[in-house]
Amino acid sequence: MRAPSRPAALLASALLCLTAPLAVAAPASADPTPAPGTCGGTLADYVGTAGPDTAFTGFLDDNGARTPLTVTPEDTAGTLRAEIQPADADPGTVVGVESAAVIAKAWDGSAMIAFATPRGRAESDSLACTTPAPGSHTRVNEISGTVLAGGDRLEAFTLTRP
Repeated sequence: MRAPSRPAALLASALLCLTAPLAVAAPASADPTPAPGTCGGTLADYVGTAGPDTAFTGFLDDNGARTPLTVTPEDTAGTLRAEIQPADADPGTVVGVESAAVIAKAWDGSAMIAFATPRGRAESDSLACTTPAPGSHTRVNEISGTVLAGGDRLEAFTLTRP
């Protein structure tokens, strides 16, 4: 018996790929919110419960140019105020914007937060939390991510709080 020619073998492989059932993993959950107890999974993890929590401070990094960034919870309803100190402004000049925090579930099931900054929309890609006391919620103490600034330019940021 003669082996099939190369074009015939390629055609047979292509047909097999087109007719074979596809195994696609279904998402773990269609729920867009993180699981309870997930680091950063609730608004209170960022803004506090009894009153606004401590501000996050850090820097935006635009190709090595570091711009101070502060994100302050304004209330426990989720309003955040993001302020930067532009390098080209007079010393002490602060530019700020308020927005509602958006908590969502990331592709890997972890929590993420998005909020507005004077440079554009910030989205987290990494969160760190303190270990909660029994019966209490987690508390985010570090947020890292990117800001979509000026079209398609991304600026990295890292924010921390005590």
